[in-house]
Amino acid sequence: MKDICKNDKSFEVDFEVYLRGFDGETKDLLGVDATEGKLPPLTEQKAIADYLNTKTAQIDQIIQTINTQIEKLKELRKTLIIIISKDNPPALNYTSKFL
Repeated sequence: MKDICKNDKSFEVDFEVYLRGFDGETKDLLGVDATEGKLPPLTEQKAIADYLNTKTAQIDQIIQTINTQIEKLKELRKTLIIIISKDNPPALNYTSKFL
């Protein structure tokens, strides 16, 4: 944010007031008191992190599979264009019977 508003001095003041809040207590970026809430036990945090890592790895694999399929379809498209072009060279002024 500071990079976007680096020449605006009022931005720095406003942003700091927002982070501190009008009551002087530190706020996070969502406006929630930094002291509110408790973190789950470390074992639960690790379990959550492991679950998220597993799920994101699965999503990454799905994305990779889709990207591979897209590349194969692009190659198939090129091949089909070549085949159609050989059967119907442009010099023959080919027109579709459906036009």
